[in-house]
Amino acid sequence: MTTEPIFSNALPSGNGHLLDMQLVEDEWQVRFISESRVNPQALWFNFQLTGLGGRAVRLTWHCADTNLGDSSQLDRDRPVLRVDGGDWMRVPEVEIVDTPDGRRQLVFETPGPCDTVQAAFCYPYGPDDLKATLDELGDAWQTTVIGLTGQGRELERLRLGGDVAGPRPGLYLTARQHCGETPGGLAIDGLLRVLAGDAPEAARFREEFDCWIVPFVDLDGTVNGDYGKDSQPWDFNRAWEVLAMRPEVHAVQRDLRRFAD
Repeated sequence: MTTEPIFSNALPSGNGHLLDMQLVEDEWQVRFISESRVNPQALWFNFQLTGLGGRAVRLTWHCADTNLGDSSQLDRDRPVLRVDGGDWMRVPEVEIVDTPDGRRQLVFETPGPCDTVQAAFCYPYGPDDLKATLDELGDAWQTTVIGLTGQGRELERLRLGGDVAGPRPGLYLTARQHCGETPGGLAIDGLLRVLAGDAPEAARFREEFDCWIVPFVDLDGTVNGDYGKDSQPWDFNRAWEVLAMRPEVHAVQRDLRRFAD
């Protein structure tokens, strides 16, 4: 008797709802759908399948055409996979299946048999990944809490090299106002590494410029696995009023004033 694999979205930035799975000719066929949660339109997914028993997996992203974006270009989407705890890989190709009633579904497969697989819309990047990078870089970046999120998490800002006396020009950067746009987190990670590096240009930058970074503006959404576009009650990217419509934006606005001063 074959035991059915376990589907779980209970992981950092987890998202996804299992519709059904079945074993067909020694291949697990799994249908899932993205969860919209606080957003009118879904997009992000990030889930794990365990107990596959050394079998290949065929994944069908159900109702992919109802997600954010142009459904006529679904064939350009390339989800990512991590098989048996290895490195993330982007799937080389996808199949678009048009159903008789007009829905469009996106299908992709594991590169071969496996016991576990994690699938995501794009390479995940969350607070644990950031912490690992900061630990690797030592004391190059100083962390300060500038406020609390709507759900009570500490909202942090990074500063290159800590406090330095005297005014000087610099950069104030933010990422992840739409929390599911994980490439923004990866870009910040690269910037943290470059500016803390040994290259002469990096050393000169540290001498001449200041740099403050809020890596997760929508920290709650990042941790919860939301996508973030048009999130209720107010899109973070459009919450920048004189009276900020999000506590996180309010905290960043006040911190920007400190930066300007």
